[in-house]
Amino acid sequence: MRSAATTTLNGRLHFLDALRGLAAVSVMVFHFFAVGVSPVHEQLAAQLPGWIGWVVGHLYCGVEVFFVLSGFVIAFSMDGYRADWRYAGNFILRRSLRLDPPYWVAAFLTVGYFFWLGPWRDYYLMYGGLKGILSNLFYLQNLPFVYPAHGILDVAWTLCLEVQFYLSYLLLLVVAYYSARSWVAALGVAMVSGWSLWHWFYHSSPDFGGRAWTFFLGVAIYWALRRRVPTGWVAAGIVALAAVVIGKGHLDGVVSVATAGAIFAIGIAGRLSTMLAYRPLLHLGKISYSIYLLHMLIGLNLLDRLKSAEAGSAVVLWLSVTAAIILSLAGAEVLHRLVEAPSNRLSQRFKRRQPALATESG
Repeated sequence: MRSAATTTLNGRLHFLDALRGLAAVSVMVFHFFAVGVSPVHEQLAAQLPGWIGWVVGHLYCGVEVFFVLSGFVIAFSMDGYRADWRYAGNFILRRSLRLDPPYWVAAFLTVGYFFWLGPWRDYYLMYGGLKGILSNLFYLQNLPFVYPAHGILDVAWTLCLEVQFYLSYLLLLVVAYYSARSWVAALGVAMVSGWSLWHWFYHSSPDFGGRAWTFFLGVAIYWALRRRVPTGWVAAGIVALAAVVIGKGHLDGVVSVATAGAIFAIGIAGRLSTMLAYRPLLHLGKISYSIYLLHMLIGLNLLDRLKSAEAGSAVVLWLSVTAAIILSLAGAEVLHRLVEAPSNRLSQRFKRRQPALATESG
């Protein structure tokens, strides 16, 4: 007889889809407002009340939501499989088929746009030449010991961390499988999380060292809901982490722990499949990856083009921001339908025919 937690984790987890969509939109709105990023930051800041400006200026924390969700979803999608080397290769292939084509198209469009603006050689050198572009295409641009390069997509640093998480978690599962000791994976997750939390606490760096704990927090939440680890331990860990991140005073840490706590509580209540199951939110979740990839290329460049027309006119300013949001969503819809969705279907064709405990959600 399956536990209640196991039953509620079957099927599509709409709460996670909705969170993913909200996180993507929050990052988009942040970039359209942020100082040093948005070409109309000063005009928007003058139009918004101070408290709204503060909220919008911290919507970058949507990336922390992505990290916790990724940890949970990857643990979900890999659960029930024998983590041997054959599975590891299959997993890497399928993840590559899901992530790479939309990312490469977005990168190609970005490079093409800036080369069109010219002078193309300046941008070519800015990206690090051919080696830099290749480094970008394979999520290596944030690794100084490989070939550090300027990011073609400014948001791609999070994708680099995603890939590093996939590989590290996969390696832990493979080691646990071949050692025939299930606790090896749990010990590895605890050790990497502890090292990362220490690194984040003292440096708050946007590298894998400073963010790995957020991914593995999502893993721990999944394991607790599946009764792989004691639920009470994870609940106590969330409370302890909350005290740590609140004491540190960094909003990104607070958002990470709050996201994990919300998923955990709603999962315990058995409502992960029904909470926030509203069609618009679910659709935003479906195209969230494409939103994330394209919004800066489309929205920020549109705002930059319209900047002179916005001067002195609040109406034109807000119409321009609205147009940037709508066109970014429209571009994401096109990228999703033409590239992302076919890539996902192709990935499914390579899914190993081995019984799993849960339907893949990510």
